[in-house]
Parts: sequence; C-alpha cells; structure tokens
Amino acid sequence: MATIYYARRILLPDMTLLEHGGVSVENGRIRAVDQASHLKRARTDRVVNLGEMLLMPGLINLHTHLEETAIRSNIRSLDNESFAAFSMKKESRIRSISDAALAASVRLTTRHLLSVGTTTIVDTCRNMGTASFLSEEPIRAYSIFEFGRSESDFEEKLKAWQETRTALKNKNSRFLSGIGPHALFSLPPQAHRRLIAEASASGLLYSVHCAESAEELLAFCEQKGDLYFHITRSMPWPFGYTPLGSMPYALQENLVPPGALAIHCNQVGVSDLEALALRNVAVVTCVQYSQERGHKPFPLEVALDRSVCVCVGTETRFDAGSGSLFDEIFALRMLYPHISAATALAMVTTNPAQALGRSNDLGALKPGACADLLGVSVPHVGSEYYLDALLREEPSIRFVMIDGEEIVADY
Repeated sequence: MATIYYARRILLPDMTLLEHGGVSVENGRIRAVDQASHLKRARTDRVVNLGEMLLMPGLINLHTHLEETAIRSNIRSLDNESFAAFSMKKESRIRSISDAALAASVRLTTRHLLSVGTTTIVDTCRNMGTASFLSEEPIRAYSIFEFGRSESDFEEKLKAWQETRTALKNKNSRFLSGIGPHALFSLPPQAHRRLIAEASASGLLYSVHCAESAEELLAFCEQKGDLYFHITRSMPWPFGYTPLGSMPYALQENLVPPGALAIHCNQVGVSDLEALALRNVAVVTCVQYSQERGHKPFPLEVALDRSVCVCVGTETRFDAGSGSLFDEIFALRMLYPHISAATALAMVTTNPAQALGRSNDLGALKPGACADLLGVSVPHVGSEYYLDALLREEPSIRFVMIDGEEIVADY
C-alpha cells in the first residue's frame, strides 16, 4: 500500500516548483512525483493532504560535531585566545565527558536537528561511543571517526573502529561510517596515507579539516605561531618545507583523496579549488562558525566558478546557534546576496547527495529515491519569488519523513 502526499507546492530536482502536486511513497521509496490530478491511486492507498505546505527533500548536513554539544555550557572562547589554544581546551573537555552525558547530548541534539528539517548528517567524532548512540536515532547518519595527534595506539584504534562500524551497520541500515584525521596537521603524512588506504579498501567516506585558519597558514608557510608550537610539542614538524600553505601541500602529497570531504577550506586559492574540483572533492563550509571564530570567509564565488561541489554544514556549534541549515544558508546569502536561492538550496540537498555518491536516492524528490521528505510552511509570501521567501523568512517545519517513516507529522 502506498501513501500519497498532496501539497500546494513541490520542489523538483531542478529547483523549480510544481504547483498542486503530489508525492507517492511506498516501501520507503518515492514511487512517483506529479501533478495531483495525474497521480495514480489505488483504493487501498492512504492519502494525506498537507495543504499549503511546500514539500521538498530532507536537508543534508555534511558537518556536525554532536559530542561537542555536551560541553557547550562549560567552555567559552576568551578574548585574544588563539585558535590552537581554544581547540586544545575543547579537546581536553571532550575527553572528560561521561558516557551518560554523551548519550544525552547526542540524542537531544539529533532530535533537535530532525525538528529543524535535517534528515541526513555527517558527524565527526573522537569518541566511538558517539557513533553507538547516534546509530540508535532515527536520523540517517554517517559517522566519521577522527584520529588525532595523541594516537600512540593508532593501529589498535583503527581495528576497534573497524569492529564498531561493522556492528553498528548490522544494527541500523541507515547508519554508515567513515574515517579521517581531525585535521591535516593532526597526523604525520604516513598516518594520513594509512587512513586513506583503509577508506579506499573498505569503501568508507573520508573527511579532513584543512586550511581552516590563519594560524594553520602561518604554521605551514613559516613554521611559526601558536598552532605550530602545539604541534611540535609532541613531535617534530612532520611536513617539511611548505611555503605555499596546507592545502597546496595536501594536494601535492595526495593527502586529500578523490571523493573526500574537505571541511572549511577558508585559506585556499584559485589553483587549490581547481584541483579539488578535478578530484571530485566536496568542500563543506560552515558560515556562522567561521564568522564566530574570526576565520577568513570561504571564497564561495570563486569555488562556484570553478565547479567545486560546495556544501554547507552547521558544525553544531556548542557555544551558539540553532543547528538549522535554513539559518546557515540565510547567513551565507547575507555574505553573498547575489547567490540565487536555488544555488543556496542545492548546497543542502543535491550537492551533498552528490558528495556522498548518492545522487540517485538522496537530495531530490524523484521516483526511486529514498522517501526523505520535508514539509514546510512559509509566512508572508505574497507575490514574491517563493524560494527567496523560504530562505529569508523563518520556515515552520511541519513534516519530516525518513525512509518513508513519519518522524514529525504536524498536519
């Protein structure tokens, strides 16, 4: 038996709107998308009228740190505190989180993300318990386990993650996993290559923070600054002479593999972006987080001109913010007001689906795709362009579906 959802507007894969349409869902998949009068319906099919809502694909958040929400109340950035010092303090607090606090934080944040329209997340974690708690939630999730500077038992950690991800995948088919260093500077090159080889052999998503801050640029270009000091306290500088910065070095040494997610990338140039596009690497920008940390903005216009697959993440900031992707792309359009609403929406739907290698079943409402649906109401539309109103106003999330399961149903 299918369920047919009728709505005033439906967002199609090309970012145009279908007026007075319907989406037929059966066995967790979209069976058809068409004008309401054209949809075939059996007598046994269930019918749901969503009224004036816009029906669109569920939003895809390509970068969160759910475990960091557990420390949001007890860590603040101090005036003139360096990025490296703040990061070290944050990592120390995360290591002290109890299992109970971690579980509560992951569960509460996941439910909140669902309530603001996110149906798929890529979460990066340092604690394997985060992945276990996330796998119990109804959201579609990729969990990236991060390796960092302090990993003296690298191979043991890698083996433990292999066992963990297999067990969790068997328990929840919506749960997938990945791997990567926390950042380019977190591991020596040989450890990067070991992780890249593991990702390639096991078909895992690979993610790396790279070219995020001015401190990172200074460390690589001049071997100076607070970040350089923190890195070389525990090991000699492992990257050699790198006068052009971290991203040119990473590309030259093949430390950002094809199909990877490159997070932030604020300190990149034109040639870096062209190389990333050629490697089919998606860049994930977290606009509000970068503003809060005082980072240079990601060069969005240049990236789009070079056909980079640009996606948006929220970072799930623990000091501020709602975690809403609608808020994130609103902030992006405040920086780049001439970016069209369709282009901005693609960064949280079709682009991340492409980045995950899942354009056939995520990020768009089309036959055969997973039934990950979002129903929103937008106030004060009037005669203006609807998608502009959607991104400027505060949309009300009324309906959320994942794999044909209704998670939020306010209709």
